[in-house]
Amino acid sequence: MQAKEERRRQLDRDYAQSDTYQERERLGNQKQSLLTEQSKLVQEMERDALEIKREALRLTHLCETALAWDAEEVLVPVQQAAEQVQRTYARLSSGECAIFSQEQTVFEDARQAAAAPVGRAGEGGASAWR
Repeated sequence: MQAKEERRRQLDRDYAQSDTYQERERLGNQKQSLLTEQSKLVQEMERDALEIKREALRLTHLCETALAWDAEEVLVPVQQAAEQVQRTYARLSSGECAIFSQEQTVFEDARQAAAAPVGRAGEGGASAWR
């Protein structure tokens, strides 16, 4: 019985020194590191998604204000831009990571739509967005 126990301890020591054991330990550590990194990245994506949602809500609220103004001819370009911003940013206001699965064009369209009122403010008067 004692010889059997000694043989088992020897096999455990040999296994602990083997390449297979060391590779398994290395892969286990690497897996844990990757899971930690994944968790951090998911948290960053969630934070970014919420920030995008906040920005989308700010812009749509601003656009609602612009659209509520009396439709004077000088404000028409600004109100058209506001409508475009509202349509574009509606797709980005979920606040969930799923927004990142959308095509890149959605984000490019949003960036361009948000930049458009700045150019149109010059057409409609710089004070139009104040």
